[in-house]
Amino acid sequence: MRLRFHGWMVLAGICGGSAWAGDASSDPGQAFAGVTTCAEARQALARHPGVTGGGARVEAICAAEAARPRHEPDAQAEIRQWHRDNVAAIGQQVRGLMISQDPRDQLAAALLAPTYQLEGGEAAGEWTTDAATTAFAAARRLGPDDPLVAWMEALDCPGAKAAAGCDPHAAMQRLQRLAPDNTAVWLQQLRDALDEPEVERILSRAAAARRYQLPLGELGLLLYDALDQADAPPMSPRLATAMASDMGLARPVGRRDMTAMHAMALTTAVVLPTYARLRHACIAEDDVPAPARRHPDCIGIYTRMAQSELLISRALALASLVRLTADAPEGAHWRERLRELHWLWHSGLEPVNAQAPADYILTSWRKGEMAALEGVLAAAGSPLAPPDGWLPENERLRSLITTGRPPARD
Repeated sequence: MRLRFHGWMVLAGICGGSAWAGDASSDPGQAFAGVTTCAEARQALARHPGVTGGGARVEAICAAEAARPRHEPDAQAEIRQWHRDNVAAIGQQVRGLMISQDPRDQLAAALLAPTYQLEGGEAAGEWTTDAATTAFAAARRLGPDDPLVAWMEALDCPGAKAAAGCDPHAAMQRLQRLAPDNTAVWLQQLRDALDEPEVERILSRAAAARRYQLPLGELGLLLYDALDQADAPPMSPRLATAMASDMGLARPVGRRDMTAMHAMALTTAVVLPTYARLRHACIAEDDVPAPARRHPDCIGIYTRMAQSELLISRALALASLVRLTADAPEGAHWRERLRELHWLWHSGLEPVNAQAPADYILTSWRKGEMAALEGVLAAAGSPLAPPDGWLPENERLRSLITTGRPPARD
């Protein structure tokens, strides 16, 4: 069921490829850019065997291909032609963005240019990573104090970093000045922490901030608006139905659906953090809690994350809070919060499948994922609170909710 819930999200990632260019030996987006079939995915992994998460990416692509309906040859040809025409339209849109004096137009161009440079495995026009480098340099020059531009520079840079003049450290310092109350800003430093005292200093500063907010929605809306202005090709009824079946939707797709899907793929490829460094700092790899002296800061950080409108942030935060407070009086509160969240996730599977992607994605960016999910459930007449005694099927989640601890290992 969960695979179906995220089916169109997986497809979005496959279609969107990598928004930024980088080192393919460690960047799964780069290594799997333009890959749409299981065979291509296995070949990509063979070329880049050390890519982070490569095996999981191959499994996701192969699972999506296996679940994808088989279309008649004419329908397949129409789908391929639509994608070619759409790539050409987006390329034209990027040309327009690159002559703008607005830093966010240039930022959108930097993200779009490398992703839509390929057509049938060959370079399409002049859109290469050089275009992304040029556009991102313009975005930095035109918006030196734009928080979104600073976020993108801090997270990653397109093309050849030296040519783009990127300085992630300086960008992080700007973000700390522009958004000092954002826990997410301070947590970005964990990836470069050199020793235990520095880790604990970062945790303390992050815990003192008042909110946790990633630029997912802001960037998603920026890219959606940029893509929406492209002169996309029309969709025939046959094409709309065929592409809907590919995405697991209960209705024909439209232009807004495809635009939202592509924008989501680009956004999540750049913005979503790994969370691994924070987990390692707060909960050791052998599933034993980290040193007790860190607990107050870790609980403070995860408490901010548990208020996030981003579902993955909230889910990971609640699971960590449950473990950190397993023997504390407040543990029961966090265990119930975790149960309630997974009820929303579980009961939202079918309603979201019927509504996604455009309406759900856009609402999640504008109002937050929690608000989007609750809105879909309310429209479907589904209860927002779990029935007494309800528990998820997943063994690990059941154990966390009932005991505050993961299940014992064999």
